[in-house]
Amino acid sequence: MLESASLLLKPWSSADSLAWTNAKPIVGPWTRAIVDPATDAPLGFASWDKPANRGLLFPLAGKALRVFETEDASLLMSMRRPWGLWRMWEIMDAEEHWIGSLYADVLFDRGGARLARRQQSADNRDNAWIGERGLELASWQTIAGQDVVFRFGESQEDSPFLRMATLAGVLLLPPWPV
Repeated sequence: MLESASLLLKPWSSADSLAWTNAKPIVGPWTRAIVDPATDAPLGFASWDKPANRGLLFPLAGKALRVFETEDASLLMSMRRPWGLWRMWEIMDAEEHWIGSLYADVLFDRGGARLARRQQSADNRDNAWIGERGLELASWQTIAGQDVVFRFGESQEDSPFLRMATLAGVLLLPPWPV
């Protein structure tokens, strides 16, 4: 998935809609298929972890999102927002090594330095992650039906962690299905 120049992020839907994968036991109630924009071939999917008890404090509960590649459902990365008032998301690779974080519209690297900020058009359809030197690290456009066309920037061809962070930043943007 990270080797592709661009990805098509389908709208959030129930986990039952992932007919092409046998990963049903590991997915949560909501998934988002990630496909090749030219061929519609499946490349992977994002899945929310099953929510905990929906009690009175549910809005403060922690959340987690995992991204899997292809039909074998190998874990690519995961994102967690701890329980409480803190709104920062932690981004981890498949081995659970912390690679960065997202707070509001800013991506940070694992050292806490600002990696990129979100730049958006007035209608919020065209967006980009802009790095500290003004380079476009990734861009995305929302199209009809809530599909999102996501493109990696040329500046990050050799950095899988930067690719993971920018993709995670887009997957974590509201609206969420949960």
